[in-house]
Amino acid sequence: MDLAEKLLSVPERENAGARSSNRFTFQQVWAFDYMLKVIESDADFILFMEFHDDIIVINRLEREEYVEFFQIKTDEKESRYITTSFITKNGNKYPQKMSIIQKMIDVFIKFENETRGIHLVSNKSFDFGKFEDNTESKDRRRIILKEVNESSLKKIKKDMCKACDKVGNCSEDCLNVIYFDVADLDISSYDDTVMGRMVKKLEDMNIPSTIERTRSIYNTILGEIRRINNIEKVASSVDELMERKAISKSEFLGWLNKLKVEMPDDLWNQIHLNLITDGFKPLEINKIHKEWKKYQIDRLNIEALGLQGITVKVQKIMEEKEFDNCKDWIEYIYNKVSQEQEAKVYNKYYLYALIIREMFV
Repeated sequence: MDLAEKLLSVPERENAGARSSNRFTFQQVWAFDYMLKVIESDADFILFMEFHDDIIVINRLEREEYVEFFQIKTDEKESRYITTSFITKNGNKYPQKMSIIQKMIDVFIKFENETRGIHLVSNKSFDFGKFEDNTESKDRRRIILKEVNESSLKKIKKDMCKACDKVGNCSEDCLNVIYFDVADLDISSYDDTVMGRMVKKLEDMNIPSTIERTRSIYNTILGEIRRINNIEKVASSVDELMERKAISKSEFLGWLNKLKVEMPDDLWNQIHLNLITDGFKPLEINKIHKEWKKYQIDRLNIEALGLQGITVKVQKIMEEKEFDNCKDWIEYIYNKVSQEQEAKVYNKYYLYALIIREMFV
């Protein structure tokens, strides 16, 4: 069975995350950052939000397919560390409620053969006491469960094993795939940090761009992550699952590669000649060009639903009637579309720029 099909066929533990997604912007930006880091790997990947876990990633390398699960936990309390008490909280209420570590073992049971890693990611370090070599766990950025000292591990297993069906027949394989990771994003500045990393990534990929255009692509990708994070409806097929809840490596690279497209001047130069020929005055053309630059950035933002709605209306009006003179056609479309409620927030020359792009592209 294809791994995506298996993930879809196995009932999810819960689906409460999407209803609270406004509280999880850190989680969404972390997903963005994760994809920035792994796009250059040989493996293909598909990232899902709020599907079996906060974030899961299917990795594909040649014929091999495996999955990693991520719970993202942020804590702004004064306490400096995540402890065994934190990850076992509510465990005594199982099965009505589940602790963090019980949720981690739950996905291991369901997908043991396909699982490469089950991660708890936090903005704080983990304090599980000292390791066997007498070093402090709180000084480490990553801890594997098998490394935890016997005393702390005993407390964790006492809670974790309540949610496991392997009691009495356990090889403790889970100890090798459960990880505790400290996020390298600060809770107060994570958005700016990831934006900065995107700029560096673009430099590494030899993609020159303006800050405004980079920010636009950043918001576009983050908007798509938020979209799939917010969808609650359960998919009925793998195709629907991929459309509703997933972002693939090729899609992510496609968004970044939009910045490789020549800045709009070449296209504008062609349009500029048409505008002159069809009777636009130089002052009008300068005003349209100024708004054209703004629109070229705005149109990349998938969250600008009003703008998208105007574009659709322009396309429909263009199907109604066509003029030999481009100025007459632009004015005809403008007079119709400018009456729409969502169009009233934009000035005349901005709407001209939108209409012109639809006419010439």
